[in-house]
Amino acid sequence: MEADINGVTGKEKLGLIGFHFAIATALHPEMILASFEHLQNSARCDAPLEADQKWSFASTECIKKPSSCTPNEVVTVTEPTGQTPTEICTAHPFGTKKRRPKLR
Repeated sequence: MEADINGVTGKEKLGLIGFHFAIATALHPEMILASFEHLQNSARCDAPLEADQKWSFASTECIKKPSSCTPNEVVTVTEPTGQTPTEICTAHPFGTKKRRPKLR
């Protein structure tokens, strides 16, 4: 969709990059969480970057020359800057290692 963002000249094209869904039920009071995100949000940290691939959270410079960036480094931004995005790679694309419950 297009929207007028305060502080940015003209209308900007916006898109949904992902969402989280959480719910508690009578049988699962600990909450059930499901996450859905766009396939092109970020490359996997354990796979080589493809030079022709475009990612939402990695710049072209980082993809072409991985040694030029530090993925997953936290950067605090207080207002829109129009600068290079924070470089992100996905460390656990399918969640963390499954844990077995302890038996009593």
